[in-house]
Amino acid sequence: MDKNKTVVIVGWIIRVLVALQMGLAGLGKFTGPKMWTTKFVHYGYPEWFVTVIATLELGGAVLLLVPKLSKYGMMILGVVLLGAGYTHLANGEAGQIVRPLVPLALLAVAYWLNRPATPAAK
Repeated sequence: MDKNKTVVIVGWIIRVLVALQMGLAGLGKFTGPKMWTTKFVHYGYPEWFVTVIATLELGGAVLLLVPKLSKYGMMILGVVLLGAGYTHLANGEAGQIVRPLVPLALLAVAYWLNRPATPAAK
């Protein structure tokens, strides 16, 4: 298989996996709002912030799957995941930081794989 084709396939697999994970997380916040509202208030965020994060997660997941818009999805989800990591650290939940860091690392790999090719050195 061609190296470029392999890179494209691996990039797509990563994007689909992260989109599924983030999309399901966003849906969970819409379908189970009482639990999430309780968590967010415990973390010091207002109740309405659950809806904002759920919308960003779902929107970012969709954008991640649209080739021309995937970088925007990566940026949106990256910010959400960094915020989740910060929230866990700030609330003494260092053990929970792996949950946002894994998809964040996968997004970084997908972004790197998706970068434009540089011209060969002469």
